[in-house]
Amino acid sequence: MVILAKKAFRFLRWKAAQAWLKLWPDVDVVGVAGSVGKTTVKEITAAVLAQRFRTVRTKANLDPIFNLPITALRAFGSCKFVAELGIDGVGQMDKYLTLVHPRIGVLTRLTLEHTDSAHFGSLEKAIEEEAKLLKALPSYGWAILNGDDDEIREVADITTAHKVFYGFGNGNTLRVTSFEQRVTNSKANSVFDVRFDTGLAKRFKTNFLGKQNVLSACAGICAGILMGMSFEDIQKGLLSVHPVSGRLEPKAGKWGLVIDDSYNASPAAVEAAIDVLVELDPNYGILVLGDMLELGKYARESHRKVGEYAKSKGVKFLIAYGEFAKDVLGGYGEGENSFVVESHKEVVERIHGIGKGIVLVKGSRGMRMEKIVNALTS
Repeated sequence: MVILAKKAFRFLRWKAAQAWLKLWPDVDVVGVAGSVGKTTVKEITAAVLAQRFRTVRTKANLDPIFNLPITALRAFGSCKFVAELGIDGVGQMDKYLTLVHPRIGVLTRLTLEHTDSAHFGSLEKAIEEEAKLLKALPSYGWAILNGDDDEIREVADITTAHKVFYGFGNGNTLRVTSFEQRVTNSKANSVFDVRFDTGLAKRFKTNFLGKQNVLSACAGICAGILMGMSFEDIQKGLLSVHPVSGRLEPKAGKWGLVIDDSYNASPAAVEAAIDVLVELDPNYGILVLGDMLELGKYARESHRKVGEYAKSKGVKFLIAYGEFAKDVLGGYGEGENSFVVESHKEVVERIHGIGKGIVLVKGSRGMRMEKIVNALTS
């Protein structure tokens, strides 16, 4: 009875949100989708747009079935509605698009995530579902696309909307030409230059670490430009937002700086975090990696590959925890600088034994890696 009541309430809430948005056809929706980086892009884009417009955004990283309708009920007039469209199963994007009808769609990256049998089952199915956002955009709308992602380039033509590509590579509408990052007093800061295909060049600053977060900022910059905003207001928006908890968040630790990236993990996100670690600490970087979950048939190979990546990038110490820890070491290589551990407590003991170096803590939600961060920083 309780379950039926909850389902009925969710149904009525969804219907109420649909009816509400029909009353306000001028609500301008920006939909954010992709395998990684959605929450940061959503937060940055909303912060940028809020410098000029009344803006609402989906909160935190809640289930969109709950998050979308309650946010929709706060939208009215000609406000901007920035909606994170997180999916982990077939048909979910179709459901979201019965409520929100984005004029602008952002696609962050298409890579391995939720590819186990309980979710998509394959990368191809995941890409097909994410791409439905692009297909739903109106011809007068805009698709803001990570042009450095080959999979996104492959599906870009599915949309009839105008397209703008951002990234570090040649051929992007907005191209990042330089990038610097630092941590001062446990606060992150990045500076990067962009060049537009018109030839105009501009420098921006953010409170984030990592090239992937520069890409997130670029998506927000593109949205601001498409809304007719000035570079000055866009820059104010970028500096008004800070890292989401557990996402490349620098913290003061007992034995040195800790980079808390414990919120979740996928192969692409782990590699991006490794890049941050080795740039900040090229000599003594310590990677603590818990399992990347929900990868299905790709799991063992993916863990081995991130181990290889860590080694190739020069990570000095590796501590692996979880069912696939030995696969990670299989890629990284066994030796006095690599460890398989059985508990969060043992991770902390190993770090204490190493005694120096910036520590990056990464793993899927189910691995509860935030416990390690708390033990290192409290």
